[in-house]
Amino acid sequence: MTKKCKTLQEKCADPENRSRRCNLRFFGVAEDSEKGNMLTFLPVFIREILGRESFDSPLVHIFPDMTPEVGKMRAAFTDIKRKLHDAGVSYSLFFPAKLVVTVKGERHSFDSPQAAESFYQQHVK
Repeated sequence: MTKKCKTLQEKCADPENRSRRCNLRFFGVAEDSEKGNMLTFLPVFIREILGRESFDSPLVHIFPDMTPEVGKMRAAFTDIKRKLHDAGVSYSLFFPAKLVVTVKGERHSFDSPQAAESFYQQHVK
């Protein structure tokens, strides 16, 4: 039983470690330096670490790595996100692909771009 348990632990550890191997850990950075917003903090931090001269312009996009399937699901929302942006409507895209829109102080969520487009046509346009 002990041998089997050890084998199973090793099998579990392998995929976990493989999934983490592209993660980055920064030591020497004070806890909560990002003040709750990692996406705002990282571009500034990276430019400071690597030197501003390493970049032609500020970093404006940092995205988490996702599977191609999730990438396709999220890309399906591109057109409606552009329309919302142009209309000045606040939105977020949550994992894996759920669009959340705030209109007149109310949050609405959509699992499909078609549903979001329908809402846009009825309530925003």
